[in-house]
Amino acid sequence: MSGFDPTFSGAGSGHRGGSVPDPGATADARLFLRQDAIFAIPAGSTGATGADGPTGATGPAGPAGATGTTGGVGATGPAGAIELELGYALVTAQVEVTATSEDTATVVATLPSIVYTGDPVIFTFFTPQFYTADHQGITVILHDDTADVSLGKLMVQAQIDASSELPVFLGTRYTPAAGARIYSARAYCTSHSSQKIMGGPGGAGNALPAYLRVTGIGDGSGPTGATGATGATGADGPTGATGATGPAGPTGATGSTGADGTPGGATGPAGPTGATGATGADGTPGGATGPAGPTGATGTTGGVGPSGTITIDPPPNPLTNPAPVQACAIATYLAENVLKTAVNQAVLGFQNDISMVQTGAAMMALIPGIGLETAIVIDGFAILYRAVGSGTISDYTGALADPTVWAKIKCAIVAAIGNDGGITTGNTASVIAAVGGVTGVNSSVLGTITDYMTKLGTSGMQAAVLAGGMISGDCTGCGDWRFRWLPGTNDGDAHFWVPAVGIYTAGVGWEPIYPGGDHLGRLTLGIEITTTFPETFITSMAVQWTATESEPYHSGGYAQRGMTATSGSYPPGFQGTSFDSVGGNNYSDAWVINSLETFLHVVLDYEGDDHATTEKVTGIQVTGTGVCPWGKSNY
Repeated sequence: MSGFDPTFSGAGSGHRGGSVPDPGATADARLFLRQDAIFAIPAGSTGATGADGPTGATGPAGPAGATGTTGGVGATGPAGAIELELGYALVTAQVEVTATSEDTATVVATLPSIVYTGDPVIFTFFTPQFYTADHQGITVILHDDTADVSLGKLMVQAQIDASSELPVFLGTRYTPAAGARIYSARAYCTSHSSQKIMGGPGGAGNALPAYLRVTGIGDGSGPTGATGATGATGADGPTGATGATGPAGPTGATGSTGADGTPGGATGPAGPTGATGATGADGTPGGATGPAGPTGATGTTGGVGPSGTITIDPPPNPLTNPAPVQACAIATYLAENVLKTAVNQAVLGFQNDISMVQTGAAMMALIPGIGLETAIVIDGFAILYRAVGSGTISDYTGALADPTVWAKIKCAIVAAIGNDGGITTGNTASVIAAVGGVTGVNSSVLGTITDYMTKLGTSGMQAAVLAGGMISGDCTGCGDWRFRWLPGTNDGDAHFWVPAVGIYTAGVGWEPIYPGGDHLGRLTLGIEITTTFPETFITSMAVQWTATESEPYHSGGYAQRGMTATSGSYPPGFQGTSFDSVGGNNYSDAWVINSLETFLHVVLDYEGDDHATTEKVTGIQVTGTGVCPWGKSNY
């Protein structure tokens, strides 16, 4: 075949032999002539296929079918019985307790017939006052009238060597048998007979009624009704749509590179991406601040802080006593009804082998209001109980039998309280110190009492004497007192004297309203002052005055001049010429009174021709015994 023959045609329709095509001007040893009459470079063999990636995660489940309708609510259970006040019986008149045994106890108050459910209840008994005579005692019991049997003693008052008049608040928890029952409070004398439990109609000047009361413990709710039947299950909801196909698994590793093809083959695929280069240098300072980090976790809660101070309101003062008289009532109650009662209960507990807890509960029942500071009282009573148990019991029984011990303690307390009128944070330490300084009392007993008072503290003693303002204390045996009004020294006390004529000038004294004035040619200078107070034993009074009349000791020129009191007067005026000159125009006179008084009166009323006369009262002194109506002694 010549070189001028046509080029050959490739395999397939129209193939034929012929000349080789022109290979081109550029030599390339890799080229070969393919069957389709084209010069080409052979390709390298393809690498093995990589392994399949892991299957993608299953798509989320379709939504659940709709919930079936809820079944109907079950019927409500029957309402529970109201468990508040179940019954109440009032006592509005004095009850004479004449019985001397538990079997024949005198009925004090009877509850109506009540249908009980078999659940526990609370019985409470209150009387504003019960009276026991000297060397006598009284016991109060709770009685089941339906079964005609005593359920036990609510209170046992020991025999003491003095009569006592005390308010009482008692209570107990008890579970009556189910059904209708009648209960009553009864009392009997533990020695002698004829004690009294007081009750009144209430109202101004009268005692409130005594009462027996029963209350339920529950909250008044009926039992919960049975749960309604469960509603039928709803039909299955339609099957949720198939979740979306999870993301494709990662691409399998690249297969190994195939062997090089014949030189001149096609270029193989690109190799894998190279490793990340090193981090570049920091940028120029001053770049924008990055976002804030997450908020730190909340710190642990701090410990509970200390408890706040309990505040006790001051004792009531229904008798509207002045502060010194109220102080006597509080001191009497604290000494006789709190301290003595506590020591007595500790002695009884020790002698009768009664536990400290039972003895303490009995003591708290005898002292109204003391439960307000229960924790403090229990700690304080523990001191008493242990001291009595470890000491010489005769020291304590001897102190209980000696009325002068408690009279001395009372007087020490009233002297420390003074014008405060009661126990305060400011005088608690002084009150305890005054009791500790009482002489003529066994030191162990006195130390135990002051330890008990110290443990009670201000709030404990305030709670213990809440009922003290309702009694009348007797402090006439608490020694002598002396009170003086001296202008410039205690001007703040001048208000106790009320002028009917004249005025008080601080630092000067009592003066006429118009000193030096003229009335129809005569000089009228009037001073008339009065002080009133609860009945008090006054031993003496003295008045100092200044007058510039040429002969002040003469009665001439004075319409009235002198001192008077509830029991009488000191005629004629300032006793004529018996008064004493204390220098210059200053005079004084004294009156020995020695009687119970409710007012003192001073008058200095001049009506004369001496226009040079001046007058003023420059001092008053009063002495007495018991409680000073104007506060503590001041000279």
